Amino acid sequence: MTRTLHFVFIALTLAAALFAQSADNDAWSLFRRRDYRAALEQMSKDVKSTPDSAALHDGIGWCHYFLGAYDDAEQAFANALARDAEYKWSKQGLEALAAVRKAPLEQADALFAAGRYLDARVAYLQIAAGETAAPASASAD
Repeated sequence: MTRTLHFVFIALTLAAALFAQSADNDAWSLFRRRDYRAALEQMSKDVKSTPDSAALHDGIGWCHYFLGAYDDAEQAFANALARDAEYKWSKQGLEALAAVRKAPLEQADALFAAGRYLDARVAYLQIAAGETAAPASASAD
């Protein structure tokens, strides 16, 4: 009896350790630790088994967003909203993308309004050449 209890205790301890290790490496844990590349890789695997998960598509969108892949983020947010039209985090993701994409133009406009015409000209030319940090997509305003 004691031997059996000892074996059960060891088995439960090992199982708990394995569960804790796998929980530390699940997609959302990786995301919370800001390891967006690893989280994106794991979410991309997970979404193959649960393709209707708005949360996973949204998570993929936020990973792309934080990695600076704005067009991919936009597509992932759209995928999430196609599965749940009221998914608020993806709506906020699209709003964040719109703000990021507007920032270079707003900065150029602010330079112009401040009378810094040469700096504004450079900023406008960079936007026209697509040399800003936040590239516009076909759906951007």
